[in-house]
Amino acid sequence: MSATPLFLKNKVSRQIKSSGKEYEFISVLKDDYNQPITGDSVKIVGIWHEQNSFISVQTTSAASVQRKKSPMILTLIDDNMKSIKQGDLIYISDVKYTVSGILDIGNYGVVADISLEMEV
Repeated sequence: MSATPLFLKNKVSRQIKSSGKEYEFISVLKDDYNQPITGDSVKIVGIWHEQNSFISVQTTSAASVQRKKSPMILTLIDDNMKSIKQGDLIYISDVKYTVSGILDIGNYGVVADISLEMEV
């Protein structure tokens, strides 16, 4: 492992130790009738953060831009994190979120950003 991934791992690990929180992800499986059922759960420790996304709203004569918050959890990549997949569920403060994507930051295999989408 070169210096950059090691530095990134140590920096994120230190931040998780000081202000990280445990999150429980629930896998979603399909039964014999192709209906969704809940499966095993996986616990990871990570940091909640939000990223601003921008949505453009167009009308006939003008356009405006609105901000949308995209919730994410920053965590270290380990065996538990690798078992999380798109479509898994997580409940945070009684709000149901679905995993919409997982990004390996820098493609180093060290730190991941788990993108969440609130279910309505």
